[in-house]
Amino acid sequence: KMEEASYVPVNLWPTHPPLYINPSVIAASGIQKGGGRGYVAVEDIPAGTIVLSEEPFIEWPEDTEDMPLHVAVVKGMLSHEYANEVLFQMKDVHPTSCDMVPEELMTALKTKYDDSIKDLVTFATERNLTVSEEEVTRLFFALQMSAFGSGVYLHFSLFNHHCHPNCIKFFPQNEDPSVAPSSQVRTTKPIKAGEELTISYLEPRERTKARRTQLLYSQFAFKPIDDIRDGLIEKLKDSAEVNEEILTKIESFEDRIDELHEEFKTCTENPKFRGEFPEELLPKIIAFSEELSSILDPRHILLLRLNKLLLEVLHPNLAPPETRGKRGNKQKSDFGASLVLYLKTAYEIYKTQLLSLSRDHIDFATTYNDLSMAIESLLAWDSQKLFTEFPQWNSFAKATKFQYQCQTAFQKLDKMYY
Repeated sequence: KMEEASYVPVNLWPTHPPLYINPSVIAASGIQKGGGRGYVAVEDIPAGTIVLSEEPFIEWPEDTEDMPLHVAVVKGMLSHEYANEVLFQMKDVHPTSCDMVPEELMTALKTKYDDSIKDLVTFATERNLTVSEEEVTRLFFALQMSAFGSGVYLHFSLFNHHCHPNCIKFFPQNEDPSVAPSSQVRTTKPIKAGEELTISYLEPRERTKARRTQLLYSQFAFKPIDDIRDGLIEKLKDSAEVNEEILTKIESFEDRIDELHEEFKTCTENPKFRGEFPEELLPKIIAFSEELSSILDPRHILLLRLNKLLLEVLHPNLAPPETRGKRGNKQKSDFGASLVLYLKTAYEIYKTQLLSLSRDHIDFATTYNDLSMAIESLLAWDSQKLFTEFPQWNSFAKATKFQYQCQTAFQKLDKMYY
């Protein structure tokens, strides 16, 4: 299979190897996308397998000194004790030439950073470094197209994007502060020999194809390929026809979800945050969910994303009233209602994930845990409410059976990934 595909193994950074690369995987050229490079399986690989582990080659600075991030990072490279070595290693990070960048993206970057690029060339000259404006421009694009949220990873930069990838990049749990931070890429489904290994460049992944197309082209200079799964998770309610008015409305929905996420992020990043969200945030999300549900199919990708946010905001309400120092019928009623809404939302997420993800995907671990916890809590709090609200679990035997299945599936995935 490898010979038929004409893949050629490459070793671009022999002096800076990753912490680990799975022997069933090779970095290869001859791939017809991205920079013509990527990772390919040479043997079958099970789900949950580590394929690559790496420390960042360049970490983002904690203080950019009021400079844009790109400017601060390139200045840091030029200021490095071994600047020539850093620049040499960066030469093979995509794009390896400014000729690979579309003209409109080049124009946009030059418009934004032209003065900064000239200043950085002057800064390099003062440090006896020979760096041209074109090379500084290429470094800016390398940061834009090949870096990650926590820094520049040489070997990770070879992974190509897929909107429905078979791998995921994440930070493993590490409680030892003496160990340098690293990231891993793991498979999220079984991979056959000859298959390319891919990740998603977008975070969050749950976006419409129109928005993914816009984001991927503006940052990475390519457009996503068509995939049958997009049609399964972007339907309208009752199979209504798509028109310009609907498309505009969906675009505004996606903008509003982004705004709600920012509001959520602002709350959680506040040093004074103690797990209690503003009272208006939960009803705002619930009302918006109802609005989306009147137009979108229940399995739509935007409802999946909003439902994930809803669970995050609901979570602080799941502690029983007595553990929060609250008593009375209203608090008990609110707690019961929160549990029911939490379980309904988690179950909707579960049904949508069944359409678009492998059962071995790490996202299912969270969903299985949410379902197991909510069913167990409702059984203990008010079993009749569970049986009434959820006909599929209208008896103790049915509820406990599904709860056990979720708990077992969660434990399997937890062991697989952590």
